[in-house]
Formats: sequence, structure tokens, C-alpha cells
Amino acid sequence: MPLRQDARGAGKVAGAWRVSFWGALAMAMTAGVGALFGAVV
Repeated sequence: MPLRQDARGAGKVAGAWRVSFWGALAMAMTAGVGALFGAVV
């Protein structure tokens, strides 16, 4: 069973880039909210 991005014609590199980009964005937003409220995890 192919991966979803492979089924749509996108390469594995594009899928890895997408996951890395959105993961980094989510971590940056989490760090920003933590800094806003002074929380350290």
C-alpha cells in the first residue's frame, strides 16, 4: 500500500520537507506561547 504522498505523485523528499516545515512551525509557535506565558517545559 503506497504512502499518501506517493499516491498523489509527490516524492518522498517533498513529504519529508512538508513534515519538517510544519513540525518546525508548530515548535516555534509552542515556544512563542511558552515565552508569552513564562512557562518552561
